[in-house]
Amino acid sequence: GELHPICATLTVVPGVQKAVKTAVSLGFAVKLEVTQPNRELVEEMKSVLDYYLHQSTVDQPIQFFHSLLVAFYDQSPETLWSIQCEDPYVDRYVTESGRVILSPRLDYLSMPDEESTYLDELRLELLSGGGECSTCTFFTNCVGYFKLPDRKYACAHVKELLSCIKNAGNRLRKQFG
Repeated sequence: GELHPICATLTVVPGVQKAVKTAVSLGFAVKLEVTQPNRELVEEMKSVLDYYLHQSTVDQPIQFFHSLLVAFYDQSPETLWSIQCEDPYVDRYVTESGRVILSPRLDYLSMPDEESTYLDELRLELLSGGGECSTCTFFTNCVGYFKLPDRKYACAHVKELLSCIKNAGNRLRKQFG
């Protein structure tokens, strides 16, 4: 029979690095499911990123790192919503009760009535408020991904992680581009 790749979706909680290493050692691709991580979780994600970037035995993608790295390398506007398969214009999730939701990590949020404009509306809301999104260098790719569920979430730690990914993408572009 034909083999189908397996992707392990891992929620970012304390200890996720060990789970990532186990999944990768079994040859699985990994998708990190993250909402609004605290400093400790971001530090653990930075360790996972370092493992992904520098461990020669890693031969499967770790998302969202992989696609965001490619986006930074290509200087492309691909969003975390798209990378994480949570773009309401494209992706649909249905609960066991039949309710259509925005994403599994935000399962309390019903699919917006105007799914085709949801991200545009979120973008406008976050940029017009004069909050941290309005001056964030990562907003093109993030588009408020880390601002749900709590719009007041401070992204300082997440920006450190995104900066590490962007720097790696820039280094690759200088080396190979």
